[in-house]
Amino acid sequence: MKARKLPLILLCGAVLTGCAEKSSESIVKPDEPQLAAVQPTTEATSIKDDVLAMIADSGEDFIHFDFTPKGSSFTVSYKGTEFFTIDAGRPVDESDKIKVADYNFDGYDDIFIPDEETSFGHVLGDYYLCDPQTLDFGKSEELGVFFGRGTEMKADLTYKRLIMEYTERASEFIVKDCALNYVWEGGRLVPHSLTKKYENADSIATAEEMFTDTYEFEDGRYEVLKERRVYKNGLNDLLRTEENVGYVRVTDSAVQYMKGGEVVQEIPVSDIHKKSAFLRCMDETGQALPVLYSCIIKEEDYDFDGHSDLRVYVGEGGKGVEGKADFYRYDAESDSYKPWDELNALNADPEVDRKQDKTLTCVTSSSDENTICTQTLSYQWENGSLKPVQRVQKITIYDENGDFFHSQEDTFMYDENGEEYKIKAYIPPTVSG
Repeated sequence: MKARKLPLILLCGAVLTGCAEKSSESIVKPDEPQLAAVQPTTEATSIKDDVLAMIADSGEDFIHFDFTPKGSSFTVSYKGTEFFTIDAGRPVDESDKIKVADYNFDGYDDIFIPDEETSFGHVLGDYYLCDPQTLDFGKSEELGVFFGRGTEMKADLTYKRLIMEYTERASEFIVKDCALNYVWEGGRLVPHSLTKKYENADSIATAEEMFTDTYEFEDGRYEVLKERRVYKNGLNDLLRTEENVGYVRVTDSAVQYMKGGEVVQEIPVSDIHKKSAFLRCMDETGQALPVLYSCIIKEEDYDFDGHSDLRVYVGEGGKGVEGKADFYRYDAESDSYKPWDELNALNADPEVDRKQDKTLTCVTSSSDENTICTQTLSYQWENGSLKPVQRVQKITIYDENGDFFHSQEDTFMYDENGEEYKIKAYIPPTVSG
């Protein structure tokens, strides 16, 4: 018997309302005695035929299923009749925070089974989509959008979009809340639009303006900034709308400085996908949009001139940070990024301290069998040159058992000729045991 594909009902409200998403609390039942997995036998086929007939006779616009954890799988049932088993490949129980929604907008429930949360805030797992004709649940390769893994997304039935929410740390002071929207086209999942919301300030407490950037995608792969809206008082008062503003994006082979859809400058970088996967601790063989390669760049105002500069992770062969990164200074006069010898010469990644006399700080550490030496060097700009202003050296010694034994901290300053002199030595009591 052939099942009907029933039309979707359009829900009213904003984009994120009306999502057909159910938490595990509402769809996971307490564990029951283990049943054998459903095999493609005549009996199993008969059960599916019965369920298909029940669905056809139900007149329901949305077909909802129950998913019950049993051992290392989830059994799928419709109105009390079990008809399929999804092998999760690991032990599962009612604590698993599965998500159930119509992820391909065909009117039937699908399931996302999470298995881990990354340090970047992405919950990874696998999507299983229901085939309305057979009632089989197959793992979706198309939904493996995060370096080949599925990541938790919301299903928006109103606009038939899947929404992937994540954060992007653009600099030490700017964290962007991102919403990447996907749509289905001819059985393929393609990016549709992207929004980034952020406050540009030293801290949230001092933020006076909030920005909302709206992107669309060209060729279904690379994002193009279409509009920037600037608000005050949160998102209550729109101050202005900006177009054709400068921004930086990452492609498969380069870091690009853009204005609208025009490439103003391109900095070639090899093996970007591989390097991005490494930084995110993911498998390099999995697919991902270049918008998720943003981890290889950092936009920071290193010289405090009001313009963001660039740090580009290049892996081996870089000029700065022990051969791992290249620094570029934004030059307003030429409207381009220039290689930056001063920062490339540093042996550590500089951190920006805007509040403390516009200081750059580099921390290095070395160790041997029982001693750790940490050096914190502070720099300031003087007539366009980077000058050292302070060095703090801390030596910590451990005994043969690995227990703390002794430490000493020395502070050094630099005179106008760049000569170093000690101003402070702190020697805490020795601990013996």
